[in-house]
Amino acid sequence: MRTLVDNVHFRLTKENADVYRLTRSAAEFESAAALVATHDELAMAFSAVPKNRSRILVDLRHAPSRNDEAFEALMKEQLPRLYRGWERLAVVVATSIGRLHIERHMRSHFFEGRAFENADAALTYLS
Repeated sequence: MRTLVDNVHFRLTKENADVYRLTRSAAEFESAAALVATHDELAMAFSAVPKNRSRILVDLRHAPSRNDEAFEALMKEQLPRLYRGWERLAVVVATSIGRLHIERHMRSHFFEGRAFENADAALTYLS
């Protein structure tokens, strides 16, 4: 395993030749600018990844829950640039409501993947 990004909000690791893991911390974004800067850092790291031949597990179980209008508008810009184009995308969340929320984002932002409440099931999907 190799760490590619490690900041207060996310840790991105390369697990093996074609599997990546992005883990969200419980830290809230201090501002919209901090959210964008953090996603810029991830986008830069992803620019070196052949996404169409790679799989990613996104673990959001510790992410603070948010669905306010300003946050949703920012995520509408950020999510597609990070999550479109992966060979396979699995997102792990803590609750069934979180799963429904992520599935809505996938549909509305036109990227493919699956949401899970169980990390083992997500890893099976990626293999």
